[in-house]
Order: sequence, then C-alpha cells, then structure tokens
Amino acid sequence: MLTDQEINNYLKLVRSELYLDSKKKNKIVNDLRCSIKDFSENNPSANLSDLYEEYGTPKDLACEFIGQEDGEKLKQKIHISKRIKFWIAIGIILVILIVSTITILNYIENRHYRDGYYIETIIEE
Repeated sequence: MLTDQEINNYLKLVRSELYLDSKKKNKIVNDLRCSIKDFSENNPSANLSDLYEEYGTPKDLACEFIGQEDGEKLKQKIHISKRIKFWIAIGIILVILIVSTITILNYIENRHYRDGYYIETIIEE
C-alpha cells in the first residue's frame, strides 16, 4: 500500500512542475490527492511504481494539466512575469546607482577629514 509520505512526495513533485497560480495548483493537487487515495484504497498492494504507471510521471501529469489551460492565458502570464522581473531588475540597478553616487559624493566631500581632523586656514586681509 502507498504510504502518505510517498503520496505527499509525488504530489510535491507534481506541484513543483505546475506553472499555474496558487489557487489552481491547490485545487489540482487536492483533487489528485483524493484520486490517489481512492486508487490506493482500491489497490492495497499498489506501490510507487504502480502509482507512476497509473498516473504517469509528475512532469507528464503537470503537462496534461497545463495543456488544459488556455494557451493565450499562459502566454499573457509569462509576458507579465517577464515584465515584472524586468522592472524589478531596473529598480535594483537604480538603487545601486543612487547608493553608489551618494557614497562617492560623501567620500569626496569629506576627504579632508580622512586624517581625523581638518585644518582651516583663515587669511586676513
């Protein structure tokens, strides 16, 4: 009989292969969990290889579910994801540039304090 640990490991692998939003992932994994439990109860001598034979590899199973998702929606989600990553990268670069500029300006402005004191010479006319 399949142990809960084996079922959970299989479902974890399926979840990692699903590129869908969390709500859909949870629904798919919960439905699959119920289906696997039923399979395990109906086939008490089933082992992990029987599970793979019945349902396929986690990657193949995930591909089936992703294939059911509308292709245009997936393209849009991937495009949005790339756009978000691009703007996050731009933001990080800008922050690094600003911090670097402030650090350099601060260093230049305070270089005369480098020796621990500053001598100011006043010339009287």
